This record gives sequence, C-alpha cells and structure tokens, in this order.
Amino acid sequence: MPFKDIKVIDLVDSNYTYASVLSFLGIKFYEYPDQTLAEACEDLKLCADSVIASLQRPTVRFDHPQAISKLRFCSLDVILSYLKKAHRYFIRYKLPFMQKLVCDVQPEFFDCQLTASSLKFSFPLFMEDFIHHIRDEENSLFKYVEKLQKVESSHDCDLHAVFSLVKNNSLQEMASHHESEDDEMKGIRELTNNYFINSNSTTYTKVIYSELKEFESSLRVHANVENQILFPKAISLEQNVFKFLSSMSKKN
Repeated sequence: MPFKDIKVIDLVDSNYTYASVLSFLGIKFYEYPDQTLAEACEDLKLCADSVIASLQRPTVRFDHPQAISKLRFCSLDVILSYLKKAHRYFIRYKLPFMQKLVCDVQPEFFDCQLTASSLKFSFPLFMEDFIHHIRDEENSLFKYVEKLQKVESSHDCDLHAVFSLVKNNSLQEMASHHESEDDEMKGIRELTNNYFINSNSTTYTKVIYSELKEFESSLRVHANVENQILFPKAISLEQNVFKFLSSMSKKN
C-alpha cells in the first residue's frame, strides 16, 4: 500500500523513527491517528511527496559505536566538533521532541497511566539538568581544551595567564568527575522498567520508550567518546603545555 494511503498511526507503528521525522515536518502522529498521511498533509497544507521523501531518508543518529574507533585517529578539533554537533542535535531536536511526546500525549494512551504521569513530572526536570550539564561542559571543559590548543600552536602567550589557567584546572580531576556522572538516565530507565514494551503495548508507549532508549544509547556512545578519546588526548595536550610553560619559566 502506498505511504499516502496508510493511516498515520499505522505508519508510525511500522517504524517508530517516523514519529520524529513527521513531528519535525509539523505532523504530530498522535493528533492524526485515524487519518491517512495524504489527509494529514492536505489538512496541514504539506506536500505529501516531500514528506514521504523525508521519511525515506536515513535518520541522524549518534549511537553508532563505530564513532569511537574512527575518532581515535582524529585531532582534538574534529573530536570537539563532533561532540558539539551532538550537543546541538540533542538540544534542538531530540530533547524537545521527546518532551512534546511525554507532555502532550494523555496518560490513558500509555500502557501505565501512573508511569506516564510520573514521566510528565520527571522528564522536564531531567531535560533542564541535562541542558545545564551540556552548557557547563562546553563553557568549562571544551573552552579549556581550546585554550590549551592555542598555547601549543602559537607558543606566544601571557605566561602568567596560562600558568593560572593550568593551575586552576585539572583534566584528570574533570575526567574522574565526568565518569562518575555518566548515568544521567538511570532514574528514567528505572521508572520505565528498562523501557519495557511488549506486543500489547500501545503505539504511544512504543514510540516514547523507543525514543528514550535510543537517546540513552546515544548518551553512552557520547560519554565513551569523551572518556576514552577526548580526555586522554586532552590530558596529553595539557602535559605538553605544562612542560612548555615550565621550560619558558626557567628561561625567564
């Protein structure tokens, strides 16, 4: 059956990733459960062929373990760029979409109304804390690494300022602290019984739990990139900069 003639709810039930694509295009699947894709597009003044083309494109994902092996051989610039791109994707697309799902869909459409009500309360708090964590990471860790890169590449700097920079930061300490905070979604995972679904689960539950599970998978890969690649490379850079500063101080 052509995509146009399939009910929106059935389309999403066949592939849960369609929910986020449709949402980005303005079609919230839970608002058009009994309409075909063509009818929903007509109602929203969208081109059905363009929507179908978007559904058939590969979706953006940040949970591929291969990223770790590839990034091991990349420069710190590339690694930081990859991590920032993931941050932007999480903040601009993934988190807002999941929040809309959690907050818009009524509890009675879930497998468990109590879990749905609890998610409506806890997810916005998780989202706020997570975004704060990302902002703090970029403003402290990432900027510190970029400053170290600048010192290493230019060898022309205010020695007192850089000594103060290195003295007041410790990547080893940051790395240890970061590893202890990696399991951000523990509470949500426990609340949803490890995102448990079965053949009788509603489409709404399947979509939301699948999105949450995929997001946690992305976060695990993201954390591994930081812990296994970013920090070791940055610590090595920090040590080289410190050696350079020590040699310069002896000359003075």
